[in-house]
Amino acid sequence: MTIWIDDFANFREAIYRQDVAKMKAYFNFPVFADTTQIWQAVYDNIEQSKRPQTTPSTFTSEDLEKNHRQLFNEDFVESLLKVNAGRLYENGEFTTTKIVNKDLSFYMLAQYDKATNSLQLSLMYSGWKDEDGVDMSEGESATIYFFKVTNTNHLIFDKILFAG
Repeated sequence: MTIWIDDFANFREAIYRQDVAKMKAYFNFPVFADTTQIWQAVYDNIEQSKRPQTTPSTFTSEDLEKNHRQLFNEDFVESLLKVNAGRLYENGEFTTTKIVNKDLSFYMLAQYDKATNSLQLSLMYSGWKDEDGVDMSEGESATIYFFKVTNTNHLIFDKILFAG
């Protein structure tokens, strides 16, 4: 019998390998964009002037093909690979060590909620550093990916939320 953590490992492998065909298995297309903030995640690192005036009301498998690298950006991939699946399964949560990339630091908090049968992957960014190199909380933010776990222990994308 497959358990949800097995599917998490498969998801992580698909993301790491940039295997869009396998990524598609984790979505029920079309995804309705008005409640998921999925387009905001795609456009998050694109200059405001280069973003479209309006965003589509749905996110399709073709959109995933074109935008998977923006949706699951390098920070997401790097931190996802550091999640210890065994400890996540045993404890219901796992926090990676902080990753420092140039002037940016981030980590992932992965949480499984048994009551709602859902997995939350929070990509957490630390605030900016002051002149003494001390982290300041004012710039903290997070991109939070939510997945439902089906009755067959398969992960399905639910939504993305932003904090900070």
